[in-house]
Amino acid sequence: MYRILLLMLVTALAGCGAKPPATDLLIPVNVRCSTCTDYMRCEATAVEPVTGDQAFNLYILEARGPGNEIHSITEYFLQFVEPKTRYTRPLSVHVQTSGKDGQAARRSSMGLTATIDKRTHRIELPDAWIDQRNGEWHGKDNSLRGACRILSREEGRQAAGLFVEMER
Repeated sequence: MYRILLLMLVTALAGCGAKPPATDLLIPVNVRCSTCTDYMRCEATAVEPVTGDQAFNLYILEARGPGNEIHSITEYFLQFVEPKTRYTRPLSVHVQTSGKDGQAARRSSMGLTATIDKRTHRIELPDAWIDQRNGEWHGKDNSLRGACRILSREEGRQAAGLFVEMER
């Protein structure tokens, strides 16, 4: 009886080794949250003075939606068997460009998918990728486009509101 309890205790404690050090991320994203929405604003590195409205991309990692809680719970328990390093989230992309007359032109793409890689700390987007450690925004060819920053929910909603007004 004691041997069985000792074996169970040793087995339970075997997985309690030291955790790897946490990586400080400039763009933190909770990959397991099925109800979270994350807003990231990316701007090109300025080459010339800005005139009028500044050009930027707004990437919105959307909530997975209702009914995905079961999927999140299943993923949580499966990580103990085989740790998962890549996660997907619904994505919408909103682009503001500066026109020749100084007026902002806006367009949106919905129904896209982003992949978050926890091993490389990279957010892979349809047209680019973001390094979560330093916020660098790269093109698919790995060229540096600019920098990104995570927005608070309030800032993100305000930025997304610019594109909702456009649709009206």
